[in-house]
Amino acid sequence: MQAGLTLVLREDEVDIHRGVALPVEAMMLGRPVDEALDLLPRLFNLCGHAQGLAFRLSLGLPVGDAPDLRREILRDHVAKLCLSWPALLGLPPMPLPSGWQAGGEAACHLLLGPSDCPTDLAGLADWLSRGEGVAPVIRAIADELGGVHLTRPLALTTPETALADHAQENSVAARRSADPMVAAAERHWGRGPVWHAVARLADALAVGRGDLPDPVRLADGTAVVPAARGSYALRARSAAGRITAFERRTPTDHLVAPGGALEGLLTAMAKSVASKIRLLSDILDPCVTVQVREGSHA
Repeated sequence: MQAGLTLVLREDEVDIHRGVALPVEAMMLGRPVDEALDLLPRLFNLCGHAQGLAFRLSLGLPVGDAPDLRREILRDHVAKLCLSWPALLGLPPMPLPSGWQAGGEAACHLLLGPSDCPTDLAGLADWLSRGEGVAPVIRAIADELGGVHLTRPLALTTPETALADHAQENSVAARRSADPMVAAAERHWGRGPVWHAVARLADALAVGRGDLPDPVRLADGTAVVPAARGSYALRARSAAGRITAFERRTPTDHLVAPGGALEGLLTAMAKSVASKIRLLSDILDPCVTVQVREGSHA
């Protein structure tokens, strides 16, 4: 897990300066299990429920139902779609109606307006043209970054690959790639920021309805848990009440890996404009601080 990212704008490219990886494994090893379980979500307050659930699942401890996980994901999606992205695009924030946190019809109406969920490109284009729900936000992203996409799409993350450290598409878009609206966005705009933005919307609608992939535990003890940015993978072991092994991969690890989606999409941008770089970064949403600097400041 990186400590932070600095994106340095050059004339025709953007350099990615990756922070030193945080020593999470060293912080977990040797700790009492209960202490380690309490510490990990506090170290990383983003997606804390997802990380705690993955830790417990890997150790074979009871996890129960995951309503907190669904609320955590829906909250992060709504914050992006209704507050963060409008601010970066110069749009007014969307008022959040009472009861949206519970999902269901209130959340759907907030995000879609009175429309049904688009199921193909024509339906998506029609919804965008009517400007209902968060359509103005998605449309503005398409206007700003619709021409940016990966020239070489990455393999989608699976439970079997989620703990690997190589670049892969570990994102909400990977989770919802088969959704008709997301598939339509991919066909029209490619695997780029519009694809990711539409996938956020699709995932928010699905999670609001209670539709979220179940966490899984592989035979080797690897736990893979859905989260707001993709899938967390964690494998831990304990003996005599203490953590004896710990390994973890996050969506951000895969996003910022050499050859990953961040590098590929920055390369695909025709010109390095700071405002567009910030918007792209916020859509891809690494769970670390990101600084954007001019090359002369590097």
